[in-house]
Amino acid sequence: MKKNKKYDEIDTSIKEKDLYYMQNRSDILEHRLVIGIIAAFILLAVFVVFKVASGSNNEYNIKSDSLNSEYLNPPNNEDTDNEATITEPTVDYSNSIICWGDSFSDNIANSTNFYTYYLSEILSSRGSDITAVYSSGISGDDMLTIAAKQGGVPMQVKPVTIPAQSKAVEISLQSTYGNDLIIQDKLNSGLNPCSIAGIDGNIEYVNGKLSFIRSTPGEAVTLTTPTTVITNSMANIKDYIAVFFFGGEPTDYTPEEVVEIYKAMIDYNNSDRYIIIGSITGDEATLSPYEDALTEEFKNHYINLRKYLTEDVFNDYDISITANDAKALRNGSVPPSFILNGNRMADQGSEIVANILFDRMLQLGIIN
Repeated sequence: MKKNKKYDEIDTSIKEKDLYYMQNRSDILEHRLVIGIIAAFILLAVFVVFKVASGSNNEYNIKSDSLNSEYLNPPNNEDTDNEATITEPTVDYSNSIICWGDSFSDNIANSTNFYTYYLSEILSSRGSDITAVYSSGISGDDMLTIAAKQGGVPMQVKPVTIPAQSKAVEISLQSTYGNDLIIQDKLNSGLNPCSIAGIDGNIEYVNGKLSFIRSTPGEAVTLTTPTTVITNSMANIKDYIAVFFFGGEPTDYTPEEVVEIYKAMIDYNNSDRYIIIGSITGDEATLSPYEDALTEEFKNHYINLRKYLTEDVFNDYDISITANDAKALRNGSVPPSFILNGNRMADQGSEIVANILFDRMLQLGIIN
């Protein structure tokens, strides 16, 4: 058996190094720590520079302020009569994805933990030809309000006199279905600038009252019957890839009405490039009639997100659940861990939704 050398038989230079290390151990460790920190900062700086450089040409990022900004060109409508007209879109959105919905599609702050952000990142990394992903949802809007802004089920202003001056006049809105509409006192999500009876202007809240303000003075116009509002989206956006995600409980409508509203929005966009994501607010007993109706009508264009997040997700992802999650799952409800504040996807849920969307779009040939 090989024996270890005695310490006094070891090379003198080695002993001296050991002695020096023992006497100066704290200084040596401090020196190494400083070097390590400096190296880490250098690596971090290189990483940041790389990300900035690689992202500078990335055209797939979500557009600033979603559909609530002024990047949408206003209607170029010089028609002077009072008939509602829709001009041809002035911007090509054929390679854009527009995500319509309620709070689950409301990303007005351009959050980096939102499903539209993750989707744009996936598209960019895969070299997709999609040029933009837009978030067009407003928290509190119901299906008919969004359908009115989008154009599938237009909104109408009830009888009113629009004054000659550019001053606010209080208005009331209804859907062409006859339902009263409530416009949120928030960013407009494709509403403004709009046109009523050929008069361009904006719908806003003035002193707490929903009002219309014409852009330029002209002749006063009295509307004796409900008149269609031509929204900014109706005038400027057509033929895009549509994602519809109303995550809230749909019980204000029957399953047949929900199908009808979706069909109207799809028909208005005049494109078969669309995905419908099902509601995730409610249990299996409440939502299954809607899920069955949507599956039957739209086939693979419909994603049953509640079912996925209560079943298959645990086969596809390594996910730990809480006691509250387990309680929800017993009723066929989406685990609370996937939802933030009850009205939008949490970070993990957002990434999962983006992955599902991307895979389904590939499957349907919507994207390459």
